[in-house]
Amino acid sequence: MSDHVTKTHRAWRPAGLWGPGMRLMGNLQFSSKALVISLAFVIPILSLGWSATQSYLENLRTTQHEIEGVRVLRSFVPLNQHLVIARNATRAMIGGFHASDAYQASRGHADAMFTKLDQALTQTADPLKIREAFNDLRQTWDATAQSGNGLDASGQSTVFVPVTNAGIALLSRISDRSGLVLDPEMDSLYLGLVVVQKLPIIQENLGQIRAWSTYLASKAGSISADDRYKALFRYVVWDAQLRWDIKDVIAYVEKIVAYKPELKAKLDLSALQRVEAYRARAYQSVMEENIHTASALWDDGGQAFEDFTKTFEQTVPLLEGLLKQRLDNLQVQNLTTTGVITVILLLAAYLFYCFYLVTSGGLRLIDKHLQQIAAGDVSDIPAHPFGNDEPAHVLNSLIAMQSVLTRFQAAQDELAQQHGAGMLDYRMSTQDLPGAYATMAHSINEVVQTHISVKMRVVEVMTAYTEGRLDVTMDRLPGQKAQVSHAMDKVQQSLRDAAEAAGFNERIRMSLDSLPVCVTVSNAQAMLVHATPKAKELLKLFGGCTFDTDRFYGNKLSSLFKEPDHAIRFEQSVRTGAATDLKVGGHMLRIMTSPVHDSSGQPIGHITQWLDRTDEIASEQELDDMVNAASRGDFSGRLTLDSKTGFFARIFAGMNQLMDTSQQGLSDVAGVLAAVAKGDLTQRITHDYHGLFGKVKDSVNTSSDNLSRVIAEVRSASDALTGAANQVSATAQSLSQAASEQASSVEQTSASIDVISASINQNSDNAKITDAMAAKATKEAIEGGSAVSQTVTAMKKIASKIGIVNDIAYQTNLLALNAAIEAARAGEHGKGFAVVAAEVRKLAERSQEAAKEISELAGSSVTTAEIAGQLLNEIAPSIQKTSELVQEIASASSEQSESIMQIGGAMGQLSKATQQNASASEELAATSEELSGQAEQLQQSIAFFRTDDDPIPTRVSTPSFEYRDKTKISTIRPLIAVTNR
Repeated sequence: MSDHVTKTHRAWRPAGLWGPGMRLMGNLQFSSKALVISLAFVIPILSLGWSATQSYLENLRTTQHEIEGVRVLRSFVPLNQHLVIARNATRAMIGGFHASDAYQASRGHADAMFTKLDQALTQTADPLKIREAFNDLRQTWDATAQSGNGLDASGQSTVFVPVTNAGIALLSRISDRSGLVLDPEMDSLYLGLVVVQKLPIIQENLGQIRAWSTYLASKAGSISADDRYKALFRYVVWDAQLRWDIKDVIAYVEKIVAYKPELKAKLDLSALQRVEAYRARAYQSVMEENIHTASALWDDGGQAFEDFTKTFEQTVPLLEGLLKQRLDNLQVQNLTTTGVITVILLLAAYLFYCFYLVTSGGLRLIDKHLQQIAAGDVSDIPAHPFGNDEPAHVLNSLIAMQSVLTRFQAAQDELAQQHGAGMLDYRMSTQDLPGAYATMAHSINEVVQTHISVKMRVVEVMTAYTEGRLDVTMDRLPGQKAQVSHAMDKVQQSLRDAAEAAGFNERIRMSLDSLPVCVTVSNAQAMLVHATPKAKELLKLFGGCTFDTDRFYGNKLSSLFKEPDHAIRFEQSVRTGAATDLKVGGHMLRIMTSPVHDSSGQPIGHITQWLDRTDEIASEQELDDMVNAASRGDFSGRLTLDSKTGFFARIFAGMNQLMDTSQQGLSDVAGVLAAVAKGDLTQRITHDYHGLFGKVKDSVNTSSDNLSRVIAEVRSASDALTGAANQVSATAQSLSQAASEQASSVEQTSASIDVISASINQNSDNAKITDAMAAKATKEAIEGGSAVSQTVTAMKKIASKIGIVNDIAYQTNLLALNAAIEAARAGEHGKGFAVVAAEVRKLAERSQEAAKEISELAGSSVTTAEIAGQLLNEIAPSIQKTSELVQEIASASSEQSESIMQIGGAMGQLSKATQQNASASEELAATSEELSGQAEQLQQSIAFFRTDDDPIPTRVSTPSFEYRDKTKISTIRPLIAVTNR
């Protein structure tokens, strides 16, 4: 008896570049793999986002510092101008020119500018950290105040040298801390150089030219040759510096205009050219003495300073505007980038999580059934999956495998039963068994008949070999019969080696050409050696329709690319094996290259696959457009299925079916609701729906059924109410007629008594009314005088309060103005606050105007009220006298009418009772008519709705008097009782 030996193959272990990653993934569960892949994707994205954010914040901080530097220069340059004028005035006074007024005025302006700049630094918290340099400048300036005229003890030198040095230090600090001279944009860079470096130097040199030209003109004829030579030497240096600085500014402006021509209209150099003209006149006057007077030179210098101020006021706002525009662009770019990245990450997370759910669920189901198969249980066949992905394919294959295993098991059982019954020639049927299962069934049949079929098998195998069917193998025979198997194996192997050696190359070529993909084969030097027919058609994108790929054999594939960047990226893909996407001839190509190695592991060539993803990308865009339209409520869009195959055909067909179902379901619901809005309750949703749409259908139909039932019940109740109301109306009319007849007889009896007492009662009533009116008029006159006094007092208080409101409005106006100033200083960040401040200011102005008008009206009302009070005080005594006389008349009339009143009292009580009965009857009749009308109106309202019964509303006829519905009568009685009361 021989033992059955099972050969266990050693598991394949990954090696090379992919080894560590494959070992890691092989030891992790699917959820852990998903987590690792997510982290590997998210961490680099977050790192890149962090780097981009830091870069944006750095650019933002740099630009904000530049803007702050410009704002500081707005205050510093005018301040420096007054410092220069004060120093120049002292130089002119040394020459004998009267400039003390200019000196004192400049000191006053400079002190004010120092205070303003100090407040600005305090309010903005000194972002450039220039407080120390500013304090040094201010201290040196305050030290010069000890000299009344800006001269030292000798009277021949100024005390402003430390001020000049401190000013230069502050300007240098502003330039360094703001970074204006390091701006990355050419236009703002050169404008920054003009504002920070050139204009302050021009300001300084212009002041020296003005001072020394005035000094030399004042000293003309009285200065020694040596002193004049020294002064001229200094003057020539400043003149040359001023001339070259002006040329530099003009050159910088030309570069700015060349870089951004639209700025040409905003950069007017006419004022700077007038400064140059003044320099030339002053230079000529200094060199050719006595051409201009000292006063003329001094005045022209003042005009030159005004021209310099115009140039400065022109360039600084322009520079600030460019910087603010860049700041806005940075913010917009950051918001756009952040939004796009966020949307992409959310979409990627959504798709990845859906992938995780689908794949993990499929794998768990596959694992469950594989364990059952491993345990020998093939009875539990899984249900067919809903999707069409790889786990679904595996699950379908698993279902097919379990079906085959079940049939194989049944065939084995049948074979055992037949042989047990003595049917030795029975064979297992292989028709229903595919592949290896049929082979196993065949092998079992051969094992049963092996003792009579070995020789026939050898003949069959040899015959197959002679016919070229080398895939037929000899059965494995035991014992000495194994020598036959070994011999046949050697023959088969010899024939196979010969066939494989002859047809190796042909099989490779035929295999590649038969593939429906674009594949090229190149040698180790990346030269083309073969291309499939599909690849030949694709390569015509590079050389046109007449491109002959066969002639291109032997050339490098990278030479196909016309753009150097594409060729470099292709060669890099060949070297690294990484996929790359390139756009060629309007087509988006994905190129994937894999190296080919010989048996020793040496690279001998490359296989490159060319994928045309143009249609795939277009399909993705079409799908995105339809989904976006559906999210806006438009379900009319459909995906075209032309030229769609495989995965995209299934996806597009499924999406169209989903859109059809959604559109039909929502249209049915909208139709039923529209019919209900028109009063038609007969409409129902009849289409067959499942799931959520089925629930919506059931809810809508149930709502219509319930509403129809309620309308029918209300219609029935309104009919019954109409009948009861008509019955009550008939009874009330009869009662009213009887009460009217009784009242008529009573009225005739009391008519004569009423005629007798009419005149007496009229006199008495008129007297009483007159007395009451007089008393009331007296009281009202007194109260009116008091009210007018109180009104005068209140109006005076209102006038004083209105003054307070006026003061509050004025203070609010000032606060709104200050808020607007602070918002303007805050720039872009203060725009919203500036709008609010402007609105508050408008409200304050309106409140102030309204308070003023109310104050004027209050004053006028006080005067009018005082006059009215005086008139009321005069009328009150007269009305009091009239009241006394009317009271005497009323007393006499009352005595005369007392007797007649007793006679008419009895008749009045009888008439009153009769009238009450008649009135109650009429009110009851009117109420019953109103109730009947309301019931008919209710029927008309209910008639708006049309139900399946479709009743025709009719007026309910008045029932016979004998019909009594106790329920309805009991409902009407409380209404009658209320009417009688």
